[in-house]
Amino acid sequence: MEPVAIRLGQVDLYIEPASGQLRYVRVGNYELIRGIYAAVRRSDWGTVVPKISSFDLKSSANQFTCSFSASHQSDDVNFQWEGRIVGKLLSPGQVELEYEFEGVALSGFKTCRTGVCVLHPRSHQGLKAEVEHNQGPCESGNFPKLIKPDQPFKDIKAVSLELAPGVGVRTEFFGEVFEMEDQRNWSDASYKTYCRPQEWGSPYELAKDQKVHHRIKMTIDFPAEVTPQVPVSNKGILPNLGTVVDRTLSDTEIQQLRDRNFGHLLVKQGG
Repeated sequence: MEPVAIRLGQVDLYIEPASGQLRYVRVGNYELIRGIYAAVRRSDWGTVVPKISSFDLKSSANQFTCSFSASHQSDDVNFQWEGRIVGKLLSPGQVELEYEFEGVALSGFKTCRTGVCVLHPRSHQGLKAEVEHNQGPCESGNFPKLIKPDQPFKDIKAVSLELAPGVGVRTEFFGEVFEMEDQRNWSDASYKTYCRPQEWGSPYELAKDQKVHHRIKMTIDFPAEVTPQVPVSNKGILPNLGTVVDRTLSDTEIQQLRDRNFGHLLVKQGG
């Protein structure tokens, strides 16, 4: 099934029936959340892909409810969970979204991560964030501009940020201790808030019949009309562009490419 597009007020998002993911939460051109999903990882960090069933989505102009079942099975791993995604337009300028994960281990197995992850887009780099902790005072910080090798924020209860005047999101985490990593370390264009701190060690054991229950709550604020500010510059120098063509070309095709004035060009000579 193709992703389902949903709009509440000025908030746009997608739900993927094939994976149970909530994706691309936006207000206008401002991306608030890249994705929310559940991960079940084996003891070697291998991902056990879910099989989704009983997918049901009901929506209206002011709210939607989505429910589904997910099963992860591979070798000794057998984990099932019920997913629920709910969205409500609370007022003309506010939307509330919730993603709930309620699962149980049907076998005992070792895992490096079993639970919900939240992806924050790379466009958040440099933005100020207010972070509430389970222990200790609130923290003011920034999403790293440069790639950060260790965790930008730990012991996360909630993260709040403003992307533009009147456009903001507060994301709350329930059910376990969460922390954030800079996924650009692994060439992914996002920051990830995930369950279970790395310093607790992995893999860890999930006992048979052990339950895992996580909930993510987002409160999104926005003005009645959103006019994205797109940066435009008439200064600067574009870098040299180049290309590689991995097939045999005729002399005419090669000359046409040379006429494009590429900074570098690698092709197979025709014959």
